[in-house]
Amino acid sequence: MGDEDSAVAAATRVVTRGAARARATGATPTLVVSEPPRALTGRKQRRAAARAALALTPAVDAPAPVAAWRLAVKRALDVAGALVGLVLAAPLLVVLALAVKLASPGPVLFGQKRIGQGGRRFTCYKLRTMCADAETRLATDHDLRATYEANHFKLPAHHDPRVTALGRFLRMTSLDELPQFWNVLRGDMSLVGPRPIVEAELGHYGASRDVLLAVKPGLTGAWAVQGRSRIGYPMRARIELDYARSWTLRGDLAIMLRTVGVVLQRRGAY
Repeated sequence: MGDEDSAVAAATRVVTRGAARARATGATPTLVVSEPPRALTGRKQRRAAARAALALTPAVDAPAPVAAWRLAVKRALDVAGALVGLVLAAPLLVVLALAVKLASPGPVLFGQKRIGQGGRRFTCYKLRTMCADAETRLATDHDLRATYEANHFKLPAHHDPRVTALGRFLRMTSLDELPQFWNVLRGDMSLVGPRPIVEAELGHYGASRDVLLAVKPGLTGAWAVQGRSRIGYPMRARIELDYARSWTLRGDLAIMLRTVGVVLQRRGAY
């Protein structure tokens, strides 16, 4: 077999593996092919074809397949952690629920549609930190909406007029996220994973959105222990995609331990 034939065979194997990997994770494989000039024939044609084959660019961005036992252990940890979290947090949640109810009129919980694993939408729960008509005000206040979108679909509590005084405290201490243990128990989320996002944020991930959606969003994650709101969206997206591509159980445990320190020190909270 000539050099050009070997090159074609090697490139074909690379592309085949990339496509198989994509199918295994639900991603759509895309190839950018450099076609050799039609005027070339014979040996020149074969050499050009070899170069073109090597120029095949698998535009496949997908996480490696994960062993079933790892997924089972991760889910078991999620269930156990969520149950323990809910039991331990129950007395505090009762007190906080009463405080939220007394601080301002409206429901105790705030639910918002987020994008989960495989693109499935679910309701993500938090203790309400804003006034009851927060969503209406965001939709009708054009300046507030523009700031919200320019800031990647979030507003720091100290810049958001909709956030109550109690709400600012809950956000700074991350206590508003305690109800998400219920989301973890239900299977909507994991203890560790990318931040749950709204649908409008998917555009930030471009061709890598399938990577992000291959895993469940998390109550905490690599993004949380590396800066939270202090890091820009492009950096956060890279951190989350790196996690989705190569998460490990040991890494998850390390993130959970680091999260304790981050929460206690209120680093990056908003």
